[in-house]
Amino acid sequence: MIKIYSLKDFLAGLMFVAFGGVAVCLAQAGVPEYDFSTWTGLVAPANTPPAIVDRLFKEITKALNQPAVKEAFAKQAMVVKPNESPEAFKQFIKKEIDRIRKVVQAADIKPEG
Repeated sequence: MIKIYSLKDFLAGLMFVAFGGVAVCLAQAGVPEYDFSTWTGLVAPANTPPAIVDRLFKEITKALNQPAVKEAFAKQAMVVKPNESPEAFKQFIKKEIDRIRKVVQAADIKPEG
């Protein structure tokens, strides 16, 4: 069984892959520039009033920062890292789209079907 753990926030951006319980740094495995992890976020419909977006952000961030919530995520090899603001998350999404677009274009990946 192979498990991929994102330890980016803890270990200077290194990714580790566990093979049978042995963690191997991807840089040591010959992939020095690997920087890809998954993330999850919540978005609201377009034109949601800013006051509602701000309230949701504050309440969700408060919940995610609870020790029991962080521990539950950690048991799934996930790191809880809320953004600083709804605008920061919006900018993060834009950067991710641009980054992945470049990968798709460079690899000449085409949709199937």
